[in-house]
Amino acid sequence: MLGVPEAILWPGGESPANGVGELVGLYRSRADLSPAVVGSLLTDATRNVDVLVYSGLWLWDAVPRFTTKLVERAAAGVVIRVCLGNPDSAAVRKRGEEEGIGDDMAARCRLALSYARSLVDAYPDSVRCTDATLYTSILRFDDDVFLNIHLWGNAASASPVMHLRFGRDAGVAANAMRSFERVWEMAQPPVE
Repeated sequence: MLGVPEAILWPGGESPANGVGELVGLYRSRADLSPAVVGSLLTDATRNVDVLVYSGLWLWDAVPRFTTKLVERAAAGVVIRVCLGNPDSAAVRKRGEEEGIGDDMAARCRLALSYARSLVDAYPDSVRCTDATLYTSILRFDDDVFLNIHLWGNAASASPVMHLRFGRDAGVAANAMRSFERVWEMAQPPVE
């Protein structure tokens, strides 16, 4: 009825929606992930918000006040790290070719950077750009992690998403966040 997995409402409950171990839910595609879920988790985050996407335009387009919420969370002491694709990188160019959208992928990255401008202005260390090839987009809100698995030739919106909750250091969510850390460490501040 609410359009969210049961495990979000009752995280400790016994439910098939809890999946195996840390799996909260599986979406056929990112288009099936409600922006309201992302917006709610962002609003409620108290420790960490991490975003690793090439452009993630859907976040700015579909999650109301996305940048404003990031700035508000940062002002509240939440560590915000947004890592976007470097529009001039070979990886972004290749991804655009593979998705059949060519230079539009780089244009999307530039647009995402412009949407993130107020966050960069307020918290310059919170946004970086990466040249890395992304096999998965990662969203983290405290202990909730979303992995948008990139299937070759598919737009990210047409590819599956796993919703995980940190369960243990050896789990899938922890492994994904180690990947995020490696990309973040190599990423650079956006070029003006």
